Amino acid sequence: MFFSKEMKKADKEVAAKKEILIDSQGDAVIAVKALSKDRIFSSYDFDSNEKLNEELCDYVWEKAKYVPVKSDVRIKLYVNQPVSQDEVRKAFKNKYKQEGAEIRSERKRNLWFCFAMVTLGLFSLALLVLAYKYFDNAYFDTIIEIVTWVFMWEAIDAFFLRRTEIRRRYVNTLKLYMAQVDVIKIKEKKSAKA
Repeated sequence: MFFSKEMKKADKEVAAKKEILIDSQGDAVIAVKALSKDRIFSSYDFDSNEKLNEELCDYVWEKAKYVPVKSDVRIKLYVNQPVSQDEVRKAFKNKYKQEGAEIRSERKRNLWFCFAMVTLGLFSLALLVLAYKYFDNAYFDTIIEIVTWVFMWEAIDAFFLRRTEIRRRYVNTLKLYMAQVDVIKIKEKKSAKA
């Protein structure tokens, strides 16, 4: 593809854009302007503050996608109301512990699916070998070849392509589970009286 000079410059600017701030210790910092408790904790959580607001989780997840593999995560929540740092840390731990458990079970299901597809592929391959040896039916041979190809392709796709994506999500979830969460109280600006 041929680019003009302006397009090349724009391409370099887009490629160089950093989505995440790295501090002096090498940690990726995700800064969140939460302001009130309602933006941190779920409004549906009746008696406790153990569940995070889904919008906050979505925002943090979007930012965490750009964290380099070698960097740890530090989440800074800026609030203007008193919020217990321990409650916030506990809520983050609960959220990402649950999500990590779901992804682990997804990884196991993926592995079993791969195993089943390889087994079915090898079984249909054995049928194909027997069909070549004992039958001389081109239609049957073609059908068994296609079935074998589909099973083996599904196994390869699930193991090499989908499993990589699941692993990446799991690593990001573990980073967020281990993240250092800091609640920072910001001072409200006083309006000038005339």
